[in-house]
Amino acid sequence: GVVAMRFALEHPERTASLILLDGGGVKMTALRLRMVVGSLVVINALMGRPAVVRALVRRPWLRRAAMAGFVRDPAVATAALAHEMLSIFAGPGLVDAVMSAARDDVGEYAERIAAPTLLIWGDRDPVVPLSAAQRLAARLPRARLTTVPGVGHCPMLEQPDRFNDLVADWVDERPGT
Repeated sequence: GVVAMRFALEHPERTASLILLDGGGVKMTALRLRMVVGSLVVINALMGRPAVVRALVRRPWLRRAAMAGFVRDPAVATAALAHEMLSIFAGPGLVDAVMSAARDDVGEYAERIAAPTLLIWGDRDPVVPLSAAQRLAARLPRARLTTVPGVGHCPMLEQPDRFNDLVADWVDERPGT
């Protein structure tokens, strides 16, 4: 989201529209940022250990607990998806990338983003709460906020058909995109 908003701000002539999904460009309080970064440091270290990832993936109750911050529906937390997602958290540079994105003040300039913007948000997102999306949508001059009821941080995983329909409808509304 930060990268997309920054691009739209710096290259409005090359930005027909945006779709932002549960995060990015939303300013965090200092306390929330410390909590997120602190959690990511620990998660990054743990997921860097293959035995930890294997244990989480193989045990359904651990897998569901590990993915609870991202998906609310336990059925979505399959072993294959858990392995893919949890392995990402071991990636080098993850913590630095999140810190860099959090320090980017692009959200402070949201009023200058002229592109029509669709925000898709899970209404139960514990990572970036819906209230943050509402504040961002209020600042973007051509924003439409669509919430996906009952889902967390990853609507595209919990309700992929709904998510795909929202994206397809948005694109269909924009001739020439």
